[in-house]
Amino acid sequence: MVHGIDRRSIRPASGMTHAEFPAACDFSVRTIQELERGAKRPSGPVRTLLRAIKGDAARVRRALGVA
Repeated sequence: MVHGIDRRSIRPASGMTHAEFPAACDFSVRTIQELERGAKRPSGPVRTLLRAIKGDAARVRRALGVA
């Protein structure tokens, strides 16, 4: 957990697959994999997006255009 974010739980909680999540967030698959296993710390903008997803995944999915 970094900055109050459990990075491993955010993507599954979003309801998106391993392929959908990085595409919707404009991240590479590798970045998501590194974040989930703790090899990479999220930068400010990434941290903000992850917090938003954690707070209201459905709203973020709609904003990103993911059904």
